[in-house]
Amino acid sequence: MSIFESLNRNKKLLYYIIFLIPVILYFNTLFNDYALDDSIVITDNLFVKQGLAGIKDIFTTETFTGFFGKKKDLVQGGRYRPLSVATFAIEFAIWGFHPAASHLINIILYSLLCLILFKTLQRILFFFNKDQKSIPIAFLATLLFAVHPIHTEVVANSKGRDELLAVLFLLLSVLFFIKYIDKSSTKALLLTGILLFIALLSKENALTAIPIAIVLLILKYPEISIKRSLSGLLLLFIAAIIYIGIRFRVAGGFSGVDSNELMNNPFLHASVHQRSATIFYTLLLYLKLLIFPHPLTYDYYPYHINLQSWSNAWVIFSVSIHIILVLTGILNIRKNRILSFGILFYIITLLPVSNLVVNIGSFMNERFLFLPSVGYALLAGFLFFTLLSYHEKIWLRRIALYILSAILILFSTKTIIRNTQWKNNYTLFTHDVKISKNSAKGNCTAGGILLETAQSKTDPEEKKRLLLQSMNYLSKAIKIHPNYVDALLLLGNVHFEYDKNIPEVLIYYRKLFILAPGHELALNNLKSMLVTSQNADHRKLGYRYILSMYPDDFDANYQLGVTYGKMGGQLDSSKIYLKIALHEQPENKLVNRDLGVAYAMSGQYEESLSCFEKVIRLEPNDPDNYVNLGITYQKLGRFTDAKAMFEKAETLKKSKSN
Repeated sequence: MSIFESLNRNKKLLYYIIFLIPVILYFNTLFNDYALDDSIVITDNLFVKQGLAGIKDIFTTETFTGFFGKKKDLVQGGRYRPLSVATFAIEFAIWGFHPAASHLINIILYSLLCLILFKTLQRILFFFNKDQKSIPIAFLATLLFAVHPIHTEVVANSKGRDELLAVLFLLLSVLFFIKYIDKSSTKALLLTGILLFIALLSKENALTAIPIAIVLLILKYPEISIKRSLSGLLLLFIAAIIYIGIRFRVAGGFSGVDSNELMNNPFLHASVHQRSATIFYTLLLYLKLLIFPHPLTYDYYPYHINLQSWSNAWVIFSVSIHIILVLTGILNIRKNRILSFGILFYIITLLPVSNLVVNIGSFMNERFLFLPSVGYALLAGFLFFTLLSYHEKIWLRRIALYILSAILILFSTKTIIRNTQWKNNYTLFTHDVKISKNSAKGNCTAGGILLETAQSKTDPEEKKRLLLQSMNYLSKAIKIHPNYVDALLLLGNVHFEYDKNIPEVLIYYRKLFILAPGHELALNNLKSMLVTSQNADHRKLGYRYILSMYPDDFDANYQLGVTYGKMGGQLDSSKIYLKIALHEQPENKLVNRDLGVAYAMSGQYEESLSCFEKVIRLEPNDPDNYVNLGITYQKLGRFTDAKAMFEKAETLKKSKSN
């Protein structure tokens, strides 16, 4: 009995193997924390933190709204992927934020997806040729898909659930589509449309189910019913139209204006020729990662991949390879349906994330290969089946078996190791920045997480070491992208954390405010730094800068008044700024108190009197306020009133001590 005959007879065992392999490979992700974009869709998502009550908002707003609090057109076409976010809201309602639970669900979904892939590929292959090849080819393809390290970004990162759900339901939709074409089942027809709609609610790339279905019909023509084919396609189109209608109302259409921020538009500074050349260069990198998935990184932002030109031989090679692939897929529609379908599946599903159709906001991402890798896995499975089937050439079969075994072992090992690098943000960012050395985002995120880690350290030397590393990464990020607002913000923060150097902070913050006027976080950060600074000159410099942008800012005027008065003894300057602050907040007890003190120290007791009287009205239970007013009464010769204030102060002190 050959190995393939054995596979055909032990179908149930194959299902167990396929389900267990992802569980084994991704078991170590259960010890991982949330990482990367998990904050956007889980931990910092307002709607998710509302639990079940937030589900309505999740389905009626653009995907980024729950994180930013309002719709933001960060990337062309926006995003509408409510289903996966809703599952996180349900999780939160049941057990709160528990990353192990989120990872476990992803593992189970991936195992189920692999089972469905096995079933769907069997059905597709049997649909093409009703012979015994379908099970062994589908098994080999699913095995290669399950172990491929390129999938770690989707499975090991909780946020990747949108991709898992989209592909899972897309495959189910295709499976029932084929069942309907074969047997004209009304149930299968309805499920075809329903499952595609669910897949689309997970991620927009599920729209590729329609051209996939068309390719299946073309490959099988004329052996199929035209009526059933049109009915099946109609249900798919109806599901797509309903989704697009909802998406258009909630998030807008798929088109849009390109972002003017490099991190959301990698082609911002590229010419038309550079853009097209770079796109084809990345398409070649995708093929390389499918065959040789090393090194892996979450970060393909500018300029981990440099802008390319058409003078680059690799770009020309990529164009040639993809032309050959497309022609091979088309020309083999009648000669070799498996080869044709595998190639066309890969091309069709990669096209929407290739930047050829719409600007996806990044040169490329490993998660974008999740669905296209189904086509690759089918082709690889078919290749190994063919090689292992050469009965007259035993040596060829042995070599093929050795190569397949090596691939499975190496891919599995790589997957397990890569999972550990998704442990948390610190591990991921500090590891991947060494791969994506020229990425502005990679250097920025590494610098940011090192700053965050340094702030938690109590050992001064360790803290200083981490801050210097952070400084180096952030400086490199700005060198790559001089107008990178996030990096400017963080670099200013690092310099303050390192030695409280406000002038150094302002070097970066000044540029930040030019690029992003009214940046609320930066303004609040700067105010917090200045409040804690013990250097009067630094405080004056910082608060004057704030007032140059916002002359009526209450905090800056008040703190500058305090700085001139308490730290510099410059009462006239102090009173100027305190009076502006008082104008902004007339009922603020601190401003009234400090202005009253400044007036009193200047001998202006009538003015200080009105301030201290207001302070007592605003805070009647503080004995110090009565002491200040009593002293003012004394200076004005109102000794009886002064005595009454001092007695009131003593009474309050005694009541507090009791």
